[in-house]
Amino acid sequence: MGPIIRGLLTSPDYRFKDFKAIMINGTATSTRLWPELLRMDLTEELKNVGIPYYIIQGDTDIVTSTKDVQQVVADVHNPHVRCQVIVNQGHMPGKEGMDAVYKTLLSVATTI
Repeated sequence: MGPIIRGLLTSPDYRFKDFKAIMINGTATSTRLWPELLRMDLTEELKNVGIPYYIIQGDTDIVTSTKDVQQVVADVHNPHVRCQVIVNQGHMPGKEGMDAVYKTLLSVATTI
């Protein structure tokens, strides 16, 4: 629990009200939700993607491990599936993160 709390307190993505909401919402007491989320594996779905598919990931994201996302993308061996890492951005992108998202979308749109 410590790394999650530390991440929430130091991440530019979250405010104190978000931390409070996480601690008092129903997901904290759910006995099924977290195990199901942790077991979720989209590898087969990603292997079968037939159109350009970008996973845009902040390098400081504390919700989803950037290294794990990069590894999954590498493991599916699908040229359509790509991971775009945005430096100094977390789960919820700031202005620089959104600029990178728009830049990625524009580059994809111009190649189609």
